[in-house]
Amino acid sequence: MENRVFRVSPGLFPNGNGGNGKSTKKGIVPDYFLFTKDLLRDLLSSIKKEEEFDKKSIRCPQCHSVISWKTLRVIVPNNGSFDFICDSPKCVEGYFETVSAKE
Repeated sequence: MENRVFRVSPGLFPNGNGGNGKSTKKGIVPDYFLFTKDLLRDLLSSIKKEEEFDKKSIRCPQCHSVISWKTLRVIVPNNGSFDFICDSPKCVEGYFETVSAKE
């Protein structure tokens, strides 16, 4: 599989502030760091999600589809765990709308 670029929330990095995000009509959308597949695999390993990801047992919280290398777009820390969002623009937008509404 080719190396692709993935978006990862800056909140995944313990010492990184990641900025405040961008303000939109629908709320705040966080800034992102971009990763190649190799670096993303290292990140998944460090958060103990690599095996779960490889077994295709991680699902998008919006549409509930299985997340794969081909469909992964965003990883967001969430109360000590992580949310993996697929590449559907509706899912990405819907996820951040839901998060903004909770704040």
